[in-house]
Amino acid sequence: MLVAAVLLSSSLGVSYAKTDEICQQAETESEKQSESQKESESQKETESEKQSESQKETESEKQTESQKETESEKQSESQKETESEKQSESQKETESEKQSESQKESESEKETETNPGGENLPAERSTVLSSVRNYLLTKDANPDFSSIWNVIGLQRSGLYVPWSYTATFYQNVYAYCEQKNWKLTRTKYSDYSKLIMALTSIGIDAQNVGGHNLFDYLSDYENVRMQGINGPIWALIALDSGDYEVPEDAYQSREEILAELLKAQESDGGFSLSAGSGQTDVDITAMALTALAPYYEENSEAKAAADLALSWISEHQESDGGFCSSMDTGTESSESCAQVLTALCSLGIDPQSDSRFIKNGNTVLDNLMSFRQEDGGFVHAYVYDASNPASIPDESDFLAGGQAAYALTAFCRYKNNMKNLFNLRPEKASLLSKNGNAMPVMVIAVVIAVIAAAVVLMLKRRNKKE
Repeated sequence: MLVAAVLLSSSLGVSYAKTDEICQQAETESEKQSESQKESESQKETESEKQSESQKETESEKQTESQKETESEKQSESQKETESEKQSESQKETESEKQSESQKESESEKETETNPGGENLPAERSTVLSSVRNYLLTKDANPDFSSIWNVIGLQRSGLYVPWSYTATFYQNVYAYCEQKNWKLTRTKYSDYSKLIMALTSIGIDAQNVGGHNLFDYLSDYENVRMQGINGPIWALIALDSGDYEVPEDAYQSREEILAELLKAQESDGGFSLSAGSGQTDVDITAMALTALAPYYEENSEAKAAADLALSWISEHQESDGGFCSSMDTGTESSESCAQVLTALCSLGIDPQSDSRFIKNGNTVLDNLMSFRQEDGGFVHAYVYDASNPASIPDESDFLAGGQAAYALTAFCRYKNNMKNLFNLRPEKASLLSKNGNAMPVMVIAVVIAVIAAAVVLMLKRRNKKE
């Protein structure tokens, strides 16, 4: 508006200046003076308007500049506050992480490294179970189906096992079973048996794993024995690991599975993978003894078969206390020692004092310990074994470490008069209190139950989305 007024004023001035020439001659001095005064007033008004406009622009610029400075200051102040808050938040997170890390270290330092019966290990080897535990936890950071033996051994050892390890194992195993549609194998049904024991050891009812009864997969005996006598052996051990019953529509009862196992014994007292083949084997015979252990005192046929098998084991013990498995091409291995040690302890036989299992002053426990490595693990064999080409002589083997862990656990539990390795029923309160592991077991069981429910729910939701 102000600019328009200036332009309008100027145009009027021009109009006055350009009056018709005829009229110019008749103009009086008075009119000229009037005209001059008008022009002067017009100029003054114009200058006044310009000055006013300039002042307004100056004030507007100052105000704008002031607003910019104010906004800039506010923005700067806001940035400072935001940075201060971020820095404060970062410091809090850092302090929280440090505190959390400190708590973890503190808890680790407070951890009790004693284990049931651990004092019965030779003095210089008193921490062997703890060291193999550490080895397995380091090597098995993301436990899955292949970690079953590790889970059983660690859970039964009475030593501290991070709940996150157990939870991760369950989550991975459940996802694996879902991926397989719960059909884990076509020929190796011992996989179901071993999974049953692993889940039972962490407090999961194998009869209801996300709505699945794992014993249903052991109901058809023809499938179970497809892999050889190893199938029935582990099916029987799994059934006896808890208060489990064979499903009503099962092909065979528990007693019938036991009868089939007894029938499979070779004439020399040993057991072979393929019943009747005559190729008796240390590992298979020791596993059969472990399966027969719950029946040894009450079933005369089972006792007779076990005694024959024990004699066979004694006859095949090497002079250094170790054992060779025919399946391992006659190579002494730590796993064969682990199986025998587990069998003896399951039957209540002291491997350190029973003369049948001491050769030249060497016990099976002594021989097993000879395979121990500096990193806490166990080597499979000290020579190349063609039947196990993945194992490297003089280097710790993952499978060997897992079996050594549960065999040493079996020994420690035997020495402490606790339930044997695969008897996964709750321990007597007095024994749990004595060994200080009642609360951890209860807490872990509760945590796993919660995680189990969460995993099942998560997978169901995922399936619905898909």
